[in-house]
Amino acid sequence: KAISLSDSTGTVWACSTLISESTEPNTLTASIGAYPNYQGELRPSGTVRVTFDYDNTFKLEYNIRGLENNCVGCGIHIHAGVSCETHEQVLGHGWNGDFVRDLWTSKYGSVYSTDGDGSGSSHFYLYNALNIGLNYGHTVVLHGE
Repeated sequence: KAISLSDSTGTVWACSTLISESTEPNTLTASIGAYPNYQGELRPSGTVRVTFDYDNTFKLEYNIRGLENNCVGCGIHIHAGVSCETHEQVLGHGWNGDFVRDLWTSKYGSVYSTDGDGSGSSHFYLYNALNIGLNYGHTVVLHGE
């Protein structure tokens, strides 16, 4: 399914497919590329990897380039949607409300940061009460400042 990125105005400027990586068990990955019809100056690229532990907690890693410069504490979330085709298909944050509240906030560490060249690489750990199969195919959104 899809990964989408948006700038500070909410404009989506990159999208990619979130897939299983056969060489790494329990891992979903996506290669970041330009979003259809995006005509801005940013040229996003890189990867996002989500690796699940036995208890369904996960490590979300990103290695991204071509984003907003000096974006500190910018949001990155798995969403409930399964397509980046339209804004309506991306939907809101994805989590199982029967077991956990929405942890896709800066308070719980679901953020990324970039340097002066618009590049960033780091990770965080989170739990959304959904296993790898229930996260597979959902959109991942990176928000600007």
